[in-house]
Amino acid sequence: MGCIWRASKSRLVSQIQEAKNKGERLRLQLKNIQSRAEWKRFIRAKTSPAFK
Repeated sequence: MGCIWRASKSRLVSQIQEAKNKGERLRLQLKNIQSRAEWKRFIRAKTSPAFK
């Protein structure tokens, strides 16, 4: 189960990094993340220079 979770998170991060603009990244928000602010923090963390 852990491998499946990690693989899905990895695919999501790849999609976020490949998105051309902020709007595309916001449209990738998962249904189980209800807070837009929480999603924006996740995007900011995954697109930061420190993460790369």
